[in-house]
Amino acid sequence: MYRNILIPTDGSPLSTAAAHAGVALAAQCGAAVVGVHVAPEYQYPVNIEIVVPEYPTEDDYRAAMRRRAADYLDQVRAEADALGVRFHGITVLADNTADQIVHAAGQNGCDLIFIGSHGRSGLGQLLLGSTTHKILTSCKIPALVYRVPHGRGPGDAAQAAAPALRIRRILLPTDGSALSEAAAQHGIALAAAIGASVVGMHVMPEFHTFAYHTELLEDTRAMFEEESREYARKFLAAVESAARTAGVECLTTDVAHDHPWEAMIDTARELGCDLIVMASHGRKGVRSLLMGSETQKVLNHCAIPVIVYR
Repeated sequence: MYRNILIPTDGSPLSTAAAHAGVALAAQCGAAVVGVHVAPEYQYPVNIEIVVPEYPTEDDYRAAMRRRAADYLDQVRAEADALGVRFHGITVLADNTADQIVHAAGQNGCDLIFIGSHGRSGLGQLLLGSTTHKILTSCKIPALVYRVPHGRGPGDAAQAAAPALRIRRILLPTDGSALSEAAAQHGIALAAAIGASVVGMHVMPEFHTFAYHTELLEDTRAMFEEESREYARKFLAAVESAARTAGVECLTTDVAHDHPWEAMIDTARELGCDLIVMASHGRKGVRSLLMGSETQKVLNHCAIPVIVYR
């Protein structure tokens, strides 16, 4: 399925936990891992007349950054060696971290970027990290966002002890768009490669009353619901057919809900899914540089990993 998985690391407990999960996925898929650390560029002193004596030279700074990068990458290498996964490490000195990660993925033939993100509560749920968001909106390959449990302080053991990723059931939301169908095909191919099952899902809009003549409401509701279910049957039949062809066990479900992202998260939890594979955009407002609102909301609130397919 995947040949090379790119795993960025900055040595933090978050990225260490994500790397642990990413290497486990690589082992499950038979893929190699490309680890990358992006260190900030050397900052020249603004006023050379007030440079403190211990301010490093550019050569000293670069050497120190490469030593630190080697330490971080060696942690990922050790995980890979323990699971028999091929590993290659890259160090980049640049200030545009997201761009460098996407570039490294392209230069090294990677077909998945594996990114760690905090699983926060409260207001922290509303935002992804800026680097993660930039990667998701600029990369041309699928990216997996792995939620790491957020503890009470930096270096919390909950992050370092995050469970290894083991995928047994994959949720595949579809709205019938070409991109969501391609995302479902991607999820089915992944399931076939690792021996997982899939759940095809379509979220139908709920019926809302706008009619003035109340005697028309029941007929209108029935027609609306039947038309919605017909679309659901059509979209889910395509997922079932693709899964059958790939020899993958498949369940399907349709749900009426005004907030598709909530329905997706609830369904994934209720059916014991370990992963959601979804398109970066749906039928509403497809734009090449921005993620669709439903995808963004799933990423912000979901506790399980999500693959964003572009």
